[in-house]
Amino acid sequence: MIKNKKETALIIDIGAEVTNFGVFDEKGLRLSISNEIAGVKFTQSLEEGLKVPKEEAERVKKECGLNPEKEEGKIFLILQKDVQIGIIWEVRKIEEYFLKKEGKKIDR
Repeated sequence: MIKNKKETALIIDIGAEVTNFGVFDEKGLRLSISNEIAGVKFTQSLEEGLKVPKEEAERVKKECGLNPEKEEGKIFLILQKDVQIGIIWEVRKIEEYFLKKEGKKIDR
């Protein structure tokens, strides 16, 4: 998983119900955190933002993902808030916490 054993890596798994964040280093899993900003929340945001049924929102989510070039960037803009709050903000908190607790930066 980690090619350079001295590297510290953050792995993010966005599931349907939860997003899991795992920090790994040469000793293995060092930190694990989950939050509820995940696939279901993304679908709900698209339902509201596009004013479409759940099935259509799910289809668009799967086809476009976070690609800003798809659908003239509309999908990306709707999901941007969820990603910033639920994922990017969480990554920053994890980086700060890990540096404070372990005295190490997350390399990737």
